[in-house]
Amino acid sequence: MCKKFSSPLEVAKNFLRWPYILLHVGKAKQLLKKEKISIVHINDDTCNIAFAYAALKLGIPYIWHIRNFGEEDLNLSFIWKKETLRLMRSANEVIAITNAIRQKWEPLLGRTMRVVYNGLPVSNYYEIRNDILRTQQVRILLIGAIVEGKGQMDAINVIEKLVDSGHTNYKLTIVGCCNACKYEKNILEYVNEHSLKKYVEFVDYTNELREIRRMHDVGLLCSRSEAFGRVTVENMLAGLLMIGTNAGGTPELIADEKTGFLYEPGDVEELKEILLKVDSERWMMQQIARCGQEHAKNNFSIERTTENVINLYYDIVECKR
Repeated sequence: MCKKFSSPLEVAKNFLRWPYILLHVGKAKQLLKKEKISIVHINDDTCNIAFAYAALKLGIPYIWHIRNFGEEDLNLSFIWKKETLRLMRSANEVIAITNAIRQKWEPLLGRTMRVVYNGLPVSNYYEIRNDILRTQQVRILLIGAIVEGKGQMDAINVIEKLVDSGHTNYKLTIVGCCNACKYEKNILEYVNEHSLKKYVEFVDYTNELREIRRMHDVGLLCSRSEAFGRVTVENMLAGLLMIGTNAGGTPELIADEKTGFLYEPGDVEELKEILLKVDSERWMMQQIARCGQEHAKNNFSIERTTENVINLYYDIVECKR
């Protein structure tokens, strides 16, 4: 797959990748035989095609693990669609990381898929938080690459609406700056031109987020089509009250008004009402944040994911026997 609006040169390069991949099928077959591999697990829908061919030729079971929508979230389109779908369709099992991903890909593949949610090492993110929403300021955290599909402009617009209506105790931190695209530059200019610098802070991209999360009350996700939403689960584990869009895989992570809140993508008025409620009903919000944390801990641990995948391996081996 390649970017939908790639340059002609990039498209040509991706077309030429296919013969290059086929040249590696022989090497893949040799490796699988040498290591006596019982199952091949292809961990993406855009790579390792040589191993799919090799497994198919050797009669070795293989699993295809789909982790994105393709066009909707990564703006990717197929180069060799028919052949890639054939290889995916021929897999012994196809895994989707959310039901939203399954619903996108099942009609394309014409076959049933299994859902196995991604898992995280819970202890890396889990925090006992007794301090959220204990200060006058409502501290909101939005993490992610600053691109249009992530919807950061929703967050900027809602802060502007809150400030204009006299609610000046909200502070938004956007983590993920790298000044790499026009969308990001437009956001920075918008904040400056509308005198929002006091209420909106930009932080460069970093993987060191634990301390940053400790200084915030609310996690915000504005993506238009999130396949799973790792940041959502990380924020919930860290004890933040999570607000996300009612789109993609996010509604499978957040139960509205029970473990967090959902709003329609782009509906800034709805997001504003949620944030006003957060400020006015703080005790209830603290309880919802705790429910969200326990939900994330119980349902999205790496141990649970690993167990599900290993059980799938056993099922495939037993079926082959």
